[in-house]
Amino acid sequence: MNFSKQTIDYKKIAVFLENQYTKYHHAEFIAPDPLMVVRTYEDSREREFAAFIAAHFALGRACCISDTVQTILNGICVTAQQKTNNDFASKPLSALLALDEADLFYTFNNFVYRFFSFSDLVSLLLTLQSIYTSYGSLENLLAQKLINTEGSLLTALSQFVSALESANPSQHTWKPNLIPSPKNGSACKRLMLFLRWMVRKDAIDPGGWSILTPAALLVPLDTHAIRSYRKLGFIQTTAVTIKTVLTVTDHLKHIAPEDPLKYDFVLSRPYA
Repeated sequence: MNFSKQTIDYKKIAVFLENQYTKYHHAEFIAPDPLMVVRTYEDSREREFAAFIAAHFALGRACCISDTVQTILNGICVTAQQKTNNDFASKPLSALLALDEADLFYTFNNFVYRFFSFSDLVSLLLTLQSIYTSYGSLENLLAQKLINTEGSLLTALSQFVSALESANPSQHTWKPNLIPSPKNGSACKRLMLFLRWMVRKDAIDPGGWSILTPAALLVPLDTHAIRSYRKLGFIQTTAVTIKTVLTVTDHLKHIAPEDPLKYDFVLSRPYA
């Protein structure tokens, strides 16, 4: 996968990407991606919550991420079941809404994942609890921000992140790199990944949202993805910024204007 950086041959790249898509865009190739955890939730609100947690702890090896996400979601469900004697199997959001701060600190007091501590996790969970109580869903929150910004996705996402920060009822705050904002120039890879999972619906992405179309999505970009897009000739930079995200997405729209992230999954696989 090495294409000229001088002249971008979109037709040639499209053939390559479509071949990769045909071979590997199948559910059997998901594991150990944390998406395999997200896809187990049939209810759209439960899936949305699970996807947000999975996306924002998506750092490091895929198998470690999946284990961590499953531990978080299971921990919430088990604690709520012990507290209420109700069955919360496959209902982590419903379980979260039955818990308080003391319950969460008790459940996750030993939690550590990479540079995130139990305080980061509990602060995030309390914030999400507040958001779901006020808005009903993260989709509803983003929908309001899209209306406020007349459909400008990046501005809406900046307001979305600010709303999460403002909704934090805890005296603790999470580290800034847990949920970065586009307004600070961040590529916001995990936020873009969350949107991909919730907006696209096919053999890989489970979908569940209707406020955005696949055409509106922006590429989830990290250092691994940068290498793929450099090989395609889309960029020469190694800077993982929102500016690079927009550049790469614009190139992808030359190939799949209605679904620029169609090939995101296969390009993130080691065989691409």
